[in-house]
Amino acid sequence: MKMYSKCRIAKKLLLESKVNPAFLKSLNGETDDLD
Repeated sequence: MKMYSKCRIAKKLLLESKVNPAFLKSLNGETDDLD
């Protein structure tokens, strides 16, 4: 598995959230503990 920079991941998440809000919602649900 490749390691991506946090900036790159954030950009991808932003793009994904615009295209698919449900995808971002599910991610937020899975990563609530990290906040």
